[in-house]
Amino acid sequence: MCPEHTILSTYVDNEVDAPTARGVEAHVAECGACRRRLRAYQRVCNALLESREPDVLAAGDRVWRRLDLARQAVRRRASFWTRGVRVPAPAAAAALLGAALLISSVALWARINDSRGEAADQAAGAARAAQGAIVIRLPEEPQFLQLGQPAILREAELAQEAHVADPP
Repeated sequence: MCPEHTILSTYVDNEVDAPTARGVEAHVAECGACRRRLRAYQRVCNALLESREPDVLAAGDRVWRRLDLARQAVRRRASFWTRGVRVPAPAAAAALLGAALLISSVALWARINDSRGEAADQAAGAARAAQGAIVIRLPEEPQFLQLGQPAILREAELAQEAHVADPP
C-alpha cells in the first residue's frame, strides 16, 4: 500500500521520524509511481531552494511610485471645484467674520429702509387723500379673502358706505 502524498512531501522536507523515513525508503525502492512522485517533490524543493529571493522592497517602491503617478493624473484631471483648498486657520476665521459683518450690515440696512419706506408711503397716502385722489387700502394681513368684485371708491363714497353699514 502506497503512503499518502503528505508523507512523501514531509519526507522530502526531512520532517519525518527515523522509522517512517526507513518505511518510505523501502516502499520507494519497490514502487515506481511513488518513486516518480518523490522525484517530482524533490525537483520542486530544489527549484525553490535555488531560486533567488525576490526583492520585496523594490517591488513595494514600484507599487508606491505607480500609485503616486495615478494620484497625480487624477489631480491633473480634477476640476477646480473638486480640488481641496487649503486655507490657514486665521485667514479662514477672518473670512467668516467678514462674511458675518457683511450679512448683518445688509440686514440692518434693509430694516432701516423698510421703516423709512413705510413712513414715506403713509405720508404720500395722506397727501393724495388731501388732494381728492383715489385711495386704495388693502388689508394689512398678508392673507385675506376677497369677497365679491373689487370696487374703486372715492374716499367720500367710502365714508358714505361706512355710515350706511353702521347705523348710529
